[in-house]
Amino acid sequence: MYMGIANCVERSPAILVKRPRHPGVIVAESVNDYGHDLQVNITHGSRFSGRLFAVVLKARVMLDGIGKMVEHNRIRLRTELSTALTKSAHSMRDLPFPLLFMAFSMDSDRAFFGWLRKPSNRSRRLENPEVKFALEWTSDTHVGVIREVEVWYGASEG
Repeated sequence: MYMGIANCVERSPAILVKRPRHPGVIVAESVNDYGHDLQVNITHGSRFSGRLFAVVLKARVMLDGIGKMVEHNRIRLRTELSTALTKSAHSMRDLPFPLLFMAFSMDSDRAFFGWLRKPSNRSRRLENPEVKFALEWTSDTHVGVIREVEVWYGASEG
């Protein structure tokens, strides 16, 4: 299953697509039946860079199953989803790379995302943010996400 992060969501964020849209990533399914769902490997040209992050996927039939919109591009997550994501983050707290979540609304074809293990812009550490809100995934969100991960890895190597 290949979704979202490298497949720049256009018309339907939940549609399955197999060819990454971003030329600098390779998206692979997780090999485990637990934990994260996708692994996004960042490449430099045709070389694997060793830089990666993981994605946890969630889907709900209705937008209100994800939460309530508080701004045009920001949603307050339902308690049940927030709790499930927090538990997922806790179970993967030892991951040495960033972890993103994406929540898809099937009725509206919208996607929302947030960090479970956020790359810190102040240190080499991964932050564990509170999982209460998510931002809407747009056609260019992947560029910012990849840039944020790249900056974090650059600080980690420095």
